[in-house]
Amino acid sequence: MDRIFLSDTSTPNYITTLLGRSDDPTDLYPGDITIGEVIPGFENVMQMPKIPVAEVSVREQSDQHWQILLDKNGITGPDGKVINTTSIVDGGNRLNAVLDTGFSLTQVPRQLADAIYGRIPGATFGAVGRGVGETWRFPCDVEVNLTFTIGGVKYPIHPLDTSLDWSENGTDFCIGSVSAFFYTLARVV
Repeated sequence: MDRIFLSDTSTPNYITTLLGRSDDPTDLYPGDITIGEVIPGFENVMQMPKIPVAEVSVREQSDQHWQILLDKNGITGPDGKVINTTSIVDGGNRLNAVLDTGFSLTQVPRQLADAIYGRIPGATFGAVGRGVGETWRFPCDVEVNLTFTIGGVKYPIHPLDTSLDWSENGTDFCIGSVSAFFYTLARVV
């Protein structure tokens, strides 16, 4: 992105991403990315606070991603309660969120996935197929609400983006799309 902005300094220095959702029954979003312009109908995004991109020290420059910092304890779980967290990044106060538009599941430490989905009656943690591995599974009639707070603004995540319909061995259920990934950059306190 830096090369694009440096090659034409008249281009406004921002990008936007509209994430796609092909299975929404009422609003089909194809997914779009813009450079220096806004998708028609979404002009209000320009009134939102500007979120700086955070850099985390890594061994190789090629390991950098688009990443931002959530506010302190910036995750509200499906029960409406804040999930208290700490991080090894930024002195332990704020979670570092990597923005990856090329992967379907949100990867979080196991403790955080437990704090989100473990509060759902009937939810269990275990292995599912098709390369997903271990994740939370629960009845599909449960609406999982999740909110991230970034720069003082609360961003509710649509329930269609917090679970995925799943079927194995003739049994239908849902799995959490915020999946447990085994790394230790954050923990629930």
